[in-house]
Amino acid sequence: MMNTWIVNIGNELLNGHTVNTNAAYLSEQLHKLGFDVSKIVCIKDKPEDITNILNEATHQCSLIIISGGLGPTLDDLTRKSLSEFFHRPLIFHEDLWNEIQQKFSFRKMKAPEINKVQAYMPQSAMIFKNTIGTAAGFAIIDKQCCTISLPGVPFELKHIFEQEVKPFLRAYFKQLNPLQVNTLLFSLITESELAEKLSAFEEELSKHNVKTAFLPQPGLIKVKFYQQHNSEEVELVNKIKQFAKTYLSDFLIFDEDVSLPEILHNMMITKNDSLCTAESCTGGYLANQIISTPGSSKYFKGSIIAYSNEIKQNILQVPAELIKQHGAVSRQVVECMARNALNILNADIAIATSGIAGPDGATESKPVGTTWIAIARKKYMWAEQFIFGNDRFSNIQRTSNTALAKLILLLNNKAL
Repeated sequence: MMNTWIVNIGNELLNGHTVNTNAAYLSEQLHKLGFDVSKIVCIKDKPEDITNILNEATHQCSLIIISGGLGPTLDDLTRKSLSEFFHRPLIFHEDLWNEIQQKFSFRKMKAPEINKVQAYMPQSAMIFKNTIGTAAGFAIIDKQCCTISLPGVPFELKHIFEQEVKPFLRAYFKQLNPLQVNTLLFSLITESELAEKLSAFEEELSKHNVKTAFLPQPGLIKVKFYQQHNSEEVELVNKIKQFAKTYLSDFLIFDEDVSLPEILHNMMITKNDSLCTAESCTGGYLANQIISTPGSSKYFKGSIIAYSNEIKQNILQVPAELIKQHGAVSRQVVECMARNALNILNADIAIATSGIAGPDGATESKPVGTTWIAIARKKYMWAEQFIFGNDRFSNIQRTSNTALAKLILLLNNKAL
């Protein structure tokens, strides 16, 4: 595999003001393509630091991918530093400047003169166009090493990588041996329980050099299998998939790396069902997940965020006596929320959530993390209590992911 370094540039990454998501994204994408990412480095916006890392990396790597420092401000020094290191003078590209001006013009603004610096590229560099931002990327090929520089804004970096860089890498590094990556997505089971159920395959996985990764998220567990396109390895992973579908159907959400909202989207469109939510502890987070998928307006009716008991009573029509008798965080109340949301929002399916996200609100019988989720159809009701944990935002995420996962499972198993 090709030895590769990822270099992330930015003071904001080192002082904690910005989370370095680019490193994780690039590492995963490069690994799939067949590159061996041996080092990820984060450095300051300083020319000497950029020069030092290039001195080290260019002697060891076939590929270096740099992110950050391509903006128009004084602290954006990557372009100039790479130009000087590789002895490639910066050349003005009129077409890039025209594109930058057009982007500002579309927003009824005049392009600031400071942005003109983004139209300068090292001589002979291959340019990667940025159709959603002003900072284009570029590649410099010097001796046996290819250095690629991309903007640090995550959504721009991902866009350029998918549209421009990935095809370039496949064409330039013809000897790549891409990995095949299979993903199983589980919920409503702990990581240790799942590992135990899949432990029967450990010996075979090791024998065939299939790498496995358990990747837990709030309310979800992804299990990834990395293998070459070898018939025996493919057969083994297919065998594990079939095992999961047969014996772990109560927990298996999907057998591809797709988000819960996307899985649900396809199911709702296929079944021609409509959906709504009645949310207390999730405060709209669940609805936000659902509408994150384009086209969700075809089935999502809306949400009633009944955070207070007053709204539960006046809007969701939950009887005050029910709340007084059982508490807002109870089976009786969450089922009533779901049932009434169906009627009020005229939907086929409703999800309701009520819980103690924390840090306040706990009682002796209902600790922080206590959560009730209900899923209702006209003649069906499912409700269950969960005890998630002590972290407020994690509890909100777990509640939302668990609710979506359970709805998918119910639809999968034709229970709903």
